[in-house]
Amino acid sequence: DSKELCSWVETINFVCAAYSAPPLAGAVGSQRKFQRPLLPCTHTKLSMREQLADHEERAARLEEELAALRHAREHPHSQRDKDHYLVHEIKRYRTYAYVMRMRGGGSGADDNAPALPERAAAHAHAQNPPP
Repeated sequence: DSKELCSWVETINFVCAAYSAPPLAGAVGSQRKFQRPLLPCTHTKLSMREQLADHEERAARLEEELAALRHAREHPHSQRDKDHYLVHEIKRYRTYAYVMRMRGGGSGADDNAPALPERAAAHAHAQNPPP
């Protein structure tokens, strides 16, 4: 049913939001054609609160970049791919921030809470080292 589907989608979005690391820096070249940044093969090392703040900051930066791109419009045909990419990324990071806030990554979250389950064990080990 639709409730179960929404629950699955929200859970998947939350896991993606908690695990996602920032994209790698773009390559430097002389081509004018836009190329999407590569995504890393690893997960983030940020806490839930830091991850939420990073998603919100990234969405704001992408919105500024999109506004600047649309204002310039030097090469409208060659920038169409970048425009579509920025719109998609803004939606993605806003969704990530939303699901993290709804799952407790907001103002009431523990500053030291790890974003990922495997980091919970490392965090506990750091707090209580073996004798």
